[in-house]
Amino acid sequence: MARDADGGLIDQRALALTPDHRSLYSGTSMDCYGRYRPYCNLYAGVGHFQLKRKNGALRYRDCVTGARVRGCVRAPSGGLGAVWSLAVSPDGAFLYAASYGTCVFDDDDDGRRCYGSDVLTTFHRDPRTGALTYDGCVTGDEQLGPGGSGTCTLTSGATAAGYQSGFDDPSTVVLDPEGASLYLTSETDDSVVAFDRNPGTGALAYRGCITGEAASGPSGSGACTAIPSATDDGENSGLDHAYGLGVSPDGNSVYVTGENDASLATFARDPRTSALTYERCVTGKSAVHDSGACAALPSKEARSALRQPKSVAISPDGESVYVGASGVVQFDRSPAAGTLEYVRKYGNAYSPMVLTNGGNFLYAAVRTGVARFKRDVDTGRLTRTDCVTGSTSYAKSARCHKTRTATRSGEGSGLYYPVALAATKRRVYVAARDDYAIARLAIKRRR
Repeated sequence: MARDADGGLIDQRALALTPDHRSLYSGTSMDCYGRYRPYCNLYAGVGHFQLKRKNGALRYRDCVTGARVRGCVRAPSGGLGAVWSLAVSPDGAFLYAASYGTCVFDDDDDGRRCYGSDVLTTFHRDPRTGALTYDGCVTGDEQLGPGGSGTCTLTSGATAAGYQSGFDDPSTVVLDPEGASLYLTSETDDSVVAFDRNPGTGALAYRGCITGEAASGPSGSGACTAIPSATDDGENSGLDHAYGLGVSPDGNSVYVTGENDASLATFARDPRTSALTYERCVTGKSAVHDSGACAALPSKEARSALRQPKSVAISPDGESVYVGASGVVQFDRSPAAGTLEYVRKYGNAYSPMVLTNGGNFLYAAVRTGVARFKRDVDTGRLTRTDCVTGSTSYAKSARCHKTRTATRSGEGSGLYYPVALAATKRRVYVAARDDYAIARLAIKRRR
């Protein structure tokens, strides 16, 4: 059992900033240890921090957990698992958490315990205090539905333990700009899941899922619609290990990365009904192209750039799409058709990313640090203008500034293993997973 809340800082996986920049939320997973790492403390929670208006400093307020964490409010059993992604509604009134189920060996009981299971959780947020109130959950796992614990509402494709439900191991959750729909990716079922959302009440209605895995499609469990290039296990389909997700500002397109397929898939979105239609994908992996699933990127540089794509960022004008992969990969986008054209790659291993200041700047995680890019609003091209790192050994080779807390490896600097970013006009917040920290970086204005 976790012995204290640790301010929502243990094994972070996600950050979400409210539109008014008054609250920051962190999503936590679990911390494992031991020679063979058999023992884990599951934190399975959402930590809440208030931002001080003067300097942006964080003040820990409270937390909600799906496990047993001292000092946190407990969500109903199974209503919240190991949190992987967070999204705040456009009006700041609701928070959504995507989490997966985890079984751990518990030190106190010396036994196996399971918490949560492939869940999308809704929290009502008090705009004045930022406090969260649990408001229900949706799952693809029958064990949490009416025939089981009764904790969550089931999707129509729910299965035993959530396998091939289209909802297995949700990874990224995103709302459309109007807050009328919510989408999430399932990395195990190689799918994108759609919900209609009531902006006033925050309530979700399951619409369906689209998958690259035949086992989750009509010829398998029947949970999802399958794309034409779907394969038995999703490999080389263009959606294998669906992870990153982005909705265009005009609401006409949704883009999904296939981490194992080195791919970026395009879905057309109907702004009126929120329905998705699969259109095409591009890939940097020859096996995916050879299978006929995706078009190959135009050059060797382009193909190598899209290795292990994890995050998607779309400019406010809708004309540029950036993918965090082996570097920041830029695509030009046609707002009218939603089609993409590869432009170029910037740097090495930048993910996650966040655009800020009206799309004028892009911040991307580097090893033990963060790089800043100036964006040309006319062409979408990026120019790296700054970089900061907590590693003295990495600083010179990467041409980065060292923090005052820097160590040789970066461990203990407050920036070790950055996994999530959030930004205001003046500051960037970095979830440093292995340092159990949220770093606050001031943005220097250049003349």
